[in-house]
Amino acid sequence: MTTVFLERCEHYDNVKTVLAPIWEKIGAADLVAGKKVLLKVNLTKGGPPDLAVATHPAFTAALAELVRESGGEPYVGDSCSIYGFTRETIELAGYGEMSRQTGVPCVPLDSGKVHPVKIGGAHLRDTYLSEYVLDADVIISVPKLKPHDYVEFTGALKNVVGMLPGAIKPYLHYKYSRWEDFLHVVLDLFAHVRPALAFVDGILAMEGQGPTNGTPRQVGLVAASRDPVAVDAVLADLVGLPVVRLLTLAGQRGLGESDLEKIEVVGPPVDDVRVKIQPANPTKAKIGLLGKLKYGVRYYGVRPVLNTESKDALRELARLCPVDAIDLTGRPRIRRNCVRCMTCIESCDNGAVTPKVPRVLHSTYRRKSPGYDLSKMR
Repeated sequence: MTTVFLERCEHYDNVKTVLAPIWEKIGAADLVAGKKVLLKVNLTKGGPPDLAVATHPAFTAALAELVRESGGEPYVGDSCSIYGFTRETIELAGYGEMSRQTGVPCVPLDSGKVHPVKIGGAHLRDTYLSEYVLDADVIISVPKLKPHDYVEFTGALKNVVGMLPGAIKPYLHYKYSRWEDFLHVVLDLFAHVRPALAFVDGILAMEGQGPTNGTPRQVGLVAASRDPVAVDAVLADLVGLPVVRLLTLAGQRGLGESDLEKIEVVGPPVDDVRVKIQPANPTKAKIGLLGKLKYGVRYYGVRPVLNTESKDALRELARLCPVDAIDLTGRPRIRRNCVRCMTCIESCDNGAVTPKVPRVLHSTYRRKSPGYDLSKMR
C-alpha cells in the first residue's frame, strides 16, 4: 500500500524539527546519499513568503539541510511564469537570501545548457530541459499547497511543469488548448522526469484563485511521500477540493496512486486536520480561441534580443542555446528558429541579451510582477 506521511506544523521556525522524523521514516537518506539532488520548488511569479505564492524558503532550506546531512548535494531550482525574469523571481521570493545564508545554490531552470529531449508521450513527444534538470540524480518535488484555476489543484505533480524553461510553458498551453489534452501533456512530462520524493509545504497555504492570485490560508500541515500523486490526492481531499481530474488520469495511467482507499496515511487522523479551503473559480472552459490567442502572444511575442555586437560577450550564450539560434557568423543576430527557452537571458550577467516584451504585454508584466525590477524589459 502506498504511504503518505502527514504532520502538523504551524510555524516555519520549527519546520526542520517536524520534517526530520518524516525524512527518516520515508527513507530519504538512502535515496540522496552521494547524489546531486534538485529541490524543485514552486515559485510561479514569486512574491514575499507571506503571500503564499511560492514554496517558503525556510521549508526548502530545512530540506536542503537534511539532504546535506544525508550526504547529498542539494540545489534549488524553478522556472518562473514571468518569462525572462526567473532570477528576479528567486530574489523576490526570498531564495536569493536563503542561498546566500546557507550556501545552497538556487538556479533558474531556464539557464545553463538547454537540451532537446525526447519525451515520447502520447501528447508531448519532445521538449527542452536545462542541464540543471537533466544532471540531477534525484528530484524532490517541493510545492506549495494551492488550488489552481486551470488544473484544479497544484501540488507535487503539477509542480513538474516549472521544469520547462522560459516560454515553453505558454507554448504548450497554446498548442494543447483543449483542457484534457493539456492534462495529458503534464502527465507525459511527469512520467519522464518522475520525482523520487515529494515534500509539500502546507503550513501557510493558499485558497481561492490560485496559483498566484489567491489568499494566504493557515493550514498548518506538511506532507510527504515517495508517490507524488498519492500525496496530492490526500491533500486535495483533506482541504475539501473536488475530485481532481489530473490526479484521476495519473492513477489511470499508472503514474501513482490516486485511490484514497489504497493509500495509508501515517500521522494524525485526516478527519482531525481537515481544513476546507475555497477552491479556484475554474477557467478550463474559458481557454478557447481567446485563451489560445493569449498564450500565443505570450509565446511568440516575448523573445530575447541582442544588445551588443561583441561576439566574445555572446559566445558562451550561443553555446547554451539548444537550437543554435544565436548566429555569430556575421553580425550577431538571433535566428527565427529561437524557441524562447530564455537560457540566453537567464545565463547572461552582462546585459548582452534581454527580453523584448510586446507593448501590449507591458501592463500585464507590471500587474503580475509587483516588486520586480523590470528595467531590462524592452
